[in-house]
Amino acid sequence: MDGTFILPEGELYCGCNYWASHAGTSMWSKWDASIVEKDLKLLASHGMTAIRVFPLWSDFQPVNILRTGCGNYRQYCGKDEKLLPPDADGMDEEMLARFGILADLAQKYHLKLIVGLLTGWMSGRYFVPPVLEGRNLFTDAEALRWEGRFIRTFVGRFKNHPAIIAWEPGNECNCLGSLESKDFAAASYHWMDYIVSVIRSTDPARPVYSGLHGCSPEITRNWNLNMLGELCDGLTTHPYPLFTPHCGKSSLTTLPAILHSTAETLFYRGLSGKMTFIEEIGTLGPCMLSEEKTASYMRTAILSACVHNCRGFFWWCAFDQTHLSHAPYCWEAVERELGLFHADGKAKPAANSMKETLEALKKLPFKTLPPRKVDALVIPASTDNKWLSAYGTFLLSKQAGFEVEFASVYKDDLPEYPFYILSGMDSGSIVSRSLYNALLEKVKKGSSLLITDTGNGILHSFKETIGSEIEYTSLTPSQKTYSDAVCGTLSFQNPVTRVLTPVTAKVLLSADDRTALLTVNDYGKGKIFYLSTAPELTVLDEKEPQIYHIYRKIARLAGLDCMENKPPQIGVTTHEFPDGEKVKIELNYSDKVIDNIPANGMRILLSGKVILFPA
Repeated sequence: MDGTFILPEGELYCGCNYWASHAGTSMWSKWDASIVEKDLKLLASHGMTAIRVFPLWSDFQPVNILRTGCGNYRQYCGKDEKLLPPDADGMDEEMLARFGILADLAQKYHLKLIVGLLTGWMSGRYFVPPVLEGRNLFTDAEALRWEGRFIRTFVGRFKNHPAIIAWEPGNECNCLGSLESKDFAAASYHWMDYIVSVIRSTDPARPVYSGLHGCSPEITRNWNLNMLGELCDGLTTHPYPLFTPHCGKSSLTTLPAILHSTAETLFYRGLSGKMTFIEEIGTLGPCMLSEEKTASYMRTAILSACVHNCRGFFWWCAFDQTHLSHAPYCWEAVERELGLFHADGKAKPAANSMKETLEALKKLPFKTLPPRKVDALVIPASTDNKWLSAYGTFLLSKQAGFEVEFASVYKDDLPEYPFYILSGMDSGSIVSRSLYNALLEKVKKGSSLLITDTGNGILHSFKETIGSEIEYTSLTPSQKTYSDAVCGTLSFQNPVTRVLTPVTAKVLLSADDRTALLTVNDYGKGKIFYLSTAPELTVLDEKEPQIYHIYRKIARLAGLDCMENKPPQIGVTTHEFPDGEKVKIELNYSDKVIDNIPANGMRILLSGKVILFPA
């Protein structure tokens, strides 16, 4: 199963993460079916097609241990100390019935459900059955037994319900505990393999998505993207700026911040090889962004997800929880004002923005949007900052006017592209012989390759491929200023000093002291560009807002069709239908009107017609 059956290509499932408006995480113990129905009806009326829901683990499997003298085990018990036989699953029948009502109501209002099964972590609080408190939920045999029983019973009970479209192990299960395994992330692999296998053996028909956040691109670390791509049918991103490295450096009204969710989703997709969607997104409340600007941010993020084929967009969360006094809401102010709706059900501007945006998308003259034309494949090569390298590359390419996808540095079966970027090289970068040779073979056949380097990257056959000799490399930081008619005046600071002497390479950009910054070397039928700095690692600091001109200059020399005068805040994608007709979409990532494109809106060119949104 490839995970695309439920979240189809070219469409966007849009919704939110749901806890009942009256009770938050206590919705199951303080169940009110009439309020839940009112909630779901309200969500559906605003155009939502799916929601993510959570059977709270401690409510659904309230297992404890009864002990005798000296604390010795005697027997398991459930709620109200009801004794359990040795083979019991410990599941609470009343809670299961309540979830069944929720699923029936979702079906009534045409809402699909993504279910996070082992919801033991939520909004900063731990919710595990008493029997498992203090145990390692990933490695402890007792924990694994109860986890397997929960999944077999729950999934077995609801696997035929038409409202449910996908399962997840839980909510952000990488927050359920720590793993100190140094054996190539074996512990997280074995736990995820076990959980996913139990789900699939019980329900082989539905996909299993990861439900995780903050995953690593490194195969030696727990919860890495390669492992998740192997085991799950689809991956998820939770792109909150405050909790994602290198993000939150600019206002959510600006291009870097708005592109965050799309960039992270494409990064996960490229490195895992699996469909990835935006599962949790939000601004973290009015202390971070006003309600009106939140509405604009949401609209642009939805449109960006749509044109980049991100499949799903789910806001966190449905309702504010300002009226709740139990933990976690009494602990953290950040958990109280994250809703699309106020606690009383009154819609915020963001809820109305979602409704209006989805209604406008339905009126477009096509139901599904073909994948965008992609110009380049990016391989983030930074040792410790692969995400930063990818994020910066995505931002620069979008500003420059060409489209990219990502691939892992650990793979060398490269698809065909006219342009490749090996970004953020440094002394610790892992670029295998097979990967580098695969890139060189692509160049020999006519593609172009850009290598950006902090100054101490190590590549074999440097002189033959790059076309320059390295006079010397020292560990002394260097800062140099470069001037160019196209790029303007730019300053770069590298952690090392590297001096090049071109041999067969041509110098395209030099420093004031005449040292080479950017060179190009003919290699077979193609070209290799070498940039002796890595602007991807610094562009998010916004100290050099014109730096994207270097990317545009290189892309045009590589033969890409980059519009010379395209404003950097406008992203341009081209999509071709099976009959050969093309649609061009110009998306304004700014909160100002640019080139007659509405603020946080888009212009669509199709069949000679121009469609503006908002109109």
